[in-house]
Amino acid sequence: MRFAGVVDDDVIAQVVDALHGEVGDRWAPIKEEFDEFAYDESLDFQLTTRDDPLMRLQQRLEHAQRILSLEGDMASKTLAEQLVFSSIITNLESFLWETADYWVEHDTDVLRSLVTQLEILRDQPIKLGEIFQQYEGLKKHVRGYLQRIVWHRLDEVARLYKAGFGIAMPSLKPFVAAIEKRHHIVHRSGYDQNRKPVYVSTEEISALCESVLTFAKELDARLMSRCL
Repeated sequence: MRFAGVVDDDVIAQVVDALHGEVGDRWAPIKEEFDEFAYDESLDFQLTTRDDPLMRLQQRLEHAQRILSLEGDMASKTLAEQLVFSSIITNLESFLWETADYWVEHDTDVLRSLVTQLEILRDQPIKLGEIFQQYEGLKKHVRGYLQRIVWHRLDEVARLYKAGFGIAMPSLKPFVAAIEKRHHIVHRSGYDQNRKPVYVSTEEISALCESVLTFAKELDARLMSRCL
């Protein structure tokens, strides 16, 4: 490792955790090529109606909370609470992805808006000889881009929805602290950056579920009003 012996290993680990939480494993600035957004069929999911993302979110949250009723020792219950808390943020991310993917698949206006308004898609170079091939596969390329978004990067997600749907998202502030706590649970094995254990209460889980559902219903309503 380049900085071994220069910086404490604990400091290096904290920086790695922070970078991974923000951008995943894509640390180096890379000029995106159009083919890099090729759609991955293995990540495909079936959404038949516009209500599917919200319905799936509600079901997932209900199933996650059932885990809290399982019996076990204190350590097992603590771990279960952490896992359920983390899954709520994951479910929020899935809802945002599935909602965007559904509209890209079924609404050409959304597809056109994303391609013309979102810089990372708008400014990709295309060779003239490939223009018809790229046009025919445009929808899958945009859906491929959606597969690669880090959906807990709320500022980027808000820009995407603004570009594609022309709407401002409901406030995402209630999830900022929860996303950070989820990061500690998932990437630091339940400890924060100061090596203190992270605790989650059932009340906190219930409140987060309620906030996620309220957010999702409001976003869904704004999307519907856009169509009227």
